[in-house]
Amino acid sequence: MTEDFQLSIKDLQLVGKEPTSVYHLSDDNLGEIFLRLPVRSLLSCQCVSKRFSEVITNLKFKDIHINRAITSNTTSYCSVFLCGEDDTDESGSNEIVNLRYDHILLENSHRSVSFSYVRLSNPISCRMSIVGSCNGLLCAKLKGPIDQIGSDMLIWNPVTRENRYVADPKINASTIKRTLALAFGFTPKTKDYKVVRVVAYHNSGKALRQPDSVLVIELEVYNMSTDNWRTYEIKTLQCRETDHMPPLVNPNILLGMSRATNTRSLRGAFHWLSNSTADASRNNKSILSFDLEKEQLRLFTVLDSKKIPYVEYGILDCLNDSLSMIVPHYSYKFIDIWVMHDYGDRNSWIKLLTVDQFQGLAAQPIGFWKDKLFITVNKLLCLYNLRNQEMKFFPIAWEFYSATFCDYVETFERVNRATATTGVAVQ
Repeated sequence: MTEDFQLSIKDLQLVGKEPTSVYHLSDDNLGEIFLRLPVRSLLSCQCVSKRFSEVITNLKFKDIHINRAITSNTTSYCSVFLCGEDDTDESGSNEIVNLRYDHILLENSHRSVSFSYVRLSNPISCRMSIVGSCNGLLCAKLKGPIDQIGSDMLIWNPVTRENRYVADPKINASTIKRTLALAFGFTPKTKDYKVVRVVAYHNSGKALRQPDSVLVIELEVYNMSTDNWRTYEIKTLQCRETDHMPPLVNPNILLGMSRATNTRSLRGAFHWLSNSTADASRNNKSILSFDLEKEQLRLFTVLDSKKIPYVEYGILDCLNDSLSMIVPHYSYKFIDIWVMHDYGDRNSWIKLLTVDQFQGLAAQPIGFWKDKLFITVNKLLCLYNLRNQEMKFFPIAWEFYSATFCDYVETFERVNRATATTGVAVQ
């Protein structure tokens, strides 16, 4: 019996009553007990009795439990997905024979981080990149179409194992689309989940660099509640900072967008890094924003390479409640952390600190998790604590070349229907 079950009769306001077992408690009091249990324990409790199951599956109870899990500050989780070599052939040519996929779960509790491998909780065993996580749901882009409908995106709840493919918008089969940006988020007003995608293609069906065709850039928005996509062609791009930029900008700057996946929401919007002009050779960078509620894409601000050195090598991310730039020097032996102190003020960028504890080794930043920075150093995955400047290496005994991660919280959130039953399923 867990500590959460060991509640006194006084705590449950049952003075004067003498229940002989937990089964004699009212539904409200059972609910109060169950609200203190993690999702995995509740899934077990559902199998105990029909009454337990009815209390736990009640929609009001699930909403309260999800809200508590999201707002709790006691424990946080991070899901890390790795892809790398599993073995080499006997001829010694170092060709990759098999790819290995691992899922690592990090738990941050009471200022300490614990590390553990977990059984792959995604229903498809393949290479994937995390698009985002929200309210206990994960969205990932898979390596190539997996199911019969040609989808390469999946949304699932790792705890309940409900999952669904996200079908592509209906397009001409000969059209070759290039994905410029991806995001996954939740709109509180409509209580709906959205997948956002920016794509580019030539209307002739040819590759992007082929002549004699017209370039088309589109914004695609998928609503999970309706299982439908809506598509908007982007012919001009609005600029928020009209004091030093024209009100309308050539949308071709979207072709220079970087880091298409693992985009997190800040103040109800997603932010991406791109070139500041349609000329890809320029070092200055710009930040694009997409308001998830209003579904408005615009140029948010322009970064100054004179103020932020090596900004062309930088990664845009969110540190706590601020936009941040992770900027490695050209040698990748030093990393500068910049933050936008006042959201939306292009003059408020300040350098928070420089990370230089790599002993001459090249370090590749991946992104922030809470107040920690994910880095790979000499093929090793580590977390750098920005508060106490300590580095924690994780014992991964094999070389990997792809690592994506996301904040994660375990909830009962539904994905409405289960469809991911093809491909190589994880048993």
